[in-house]
Amino acid sequence: MTRPQPIIPHHRHRALLLVMLLLATAPLSSGPADAAEVAVPVGVLAQAHLLIATNPLLQGYAIEVDAQDGQLRLSGVVSNAVERAHAEALAALVAGDTAILNDLNEEGEATAEGDGLYARVQDLDARARLAQRLRWQVGNAGLDVEIEIENGVARLHGQVGATGTRDRLVRLAETTEGIERVFDYLMIDPGRLAAERDAQAARAETRHDDTWIEARLRQLLRFDSTVNDRTIEIGVRDGRVSLRGTVTALVERQVVESITADVPGVREVDSLLTFEHPL
Repeated sequence: MTRPQPIIPHHRHRALLLVMLLLATAPLSSGPADAAEVAVPVGVLAQAHLLIATNPLLQGYAIEVDAQDGQLRLSGVVSNAVERAHAEALAALVAGDTAILNDLNEEGEATAEGDGLYARVQDLDARARLAQRLRWQVGNAGLDVEIEIENGVARLHGQVGATGTRDRLVRLAETTEGIERVFDYLMIDPGRLAAERDAQAARAETRHDDTWIEARLRQLLRFDSTVNDRTIEIGVRDGRVSLRGTVTALVERQVVESITADVPGVREVDSLLTFEHPL
């Protein structure tokens, strides 16, 4: 079984994590409990659980953090000894004088990607990325497409005017960050083709300022899983876009240039992209 890709927390998530950790250190009242549970501070349990649950290496696993015999106990399954030790090391950061009982079993399989809050957040993020890619490209104007994403699987519904349009939309979904698989339920209705072309022509005539163009283009390149946007510099002046930096292959350069040319308001593309390893 292929292990799901971990979710790397954004800087905002890190800030939220810090706030939650601070809250976890506050005194908490509780009802009657076993003596072993009372011996482990509630704040320690909360912090250890939070550190492990939000760690990108361990998010795919169902790891329990509780108290047993006056110790902080870790239980569940992980893939190997490295992850087992990593979970214990995270708990040790907040355990203080509390002993740690590491009952994690190795060679377990990650839980399904759809389990838990973070997987649902990832699906929502992927849907937003794909929706923005559809919205910010001239070639997608006038299309009737609905997007469903669950556990990294996208389902496309709606009607488009041509087979080529359908194939392009499927490819767009396949290359969107956070989408692992695409099911195509799009129907072909040639009667829509004229209206789609009119909408695309109107969108192509739309003018936006340079700041708007640059911001959308940066996002579009970041959303495409086949592009390394960190190696690309963008300059925009009077709707003319200059691209500088490096790409790994000809196909990546073609994707970058195609995305750029299809942003509303772009009048011209000057591509000076070079290859990391000259042919």
